Amino acid sequence: MTTSNIERFDQIVAQVLGDLYTSFPCPATLKATSYIENALAYNDFLGAEVITGDGEFFNNSLGWLAQAGYLRCSQIDAQLGIAGGVVLTAKGLEALRAVPASLEGKCSLGERLATQAKSSGADAIRSLVGEVIGAAVRGATGV
Repeated sequence: MTTSNIERFDQIVAQVLGDLYTSFPCPATLKATSYIENALAYNDFLGAEVITGDGEFFNNSLGWLAQAGYLRCSQIDAQLGIAGGVVLTAKGLEALRAVPASLEGKCSLGERLATQAKSSGADAIRSLVGEVIGAAVRGATGV
């Protein structure tokens, strides 16, 4: 079965935001190879590893999170799929600290992402990522 871009994006976002929530407020270095199995491939002509399409997808996912205001990073090596100095923004932290009404008094979305991103199924991940983005949108619009 082919995985859609949205499913791939949700999986990366869940893992990245979970990791950043765990390391907050300390900046992290994120490597595509930690999140994507085939992020780099050896190029015989260049004699070095180069980023693959999957690695570029990781870069684009991080880029979207940054443009949407969830994270910021101080250094990017797009050719190797490495982002340094990555930290959650206030918007990202607020979204991850949200506790859905159905779970009042239990763990935050960030805590759930940190523990479930690597072990949960695609539907659970998609739901969590949707809740995080929804929490940020509600916070920004005051709804």
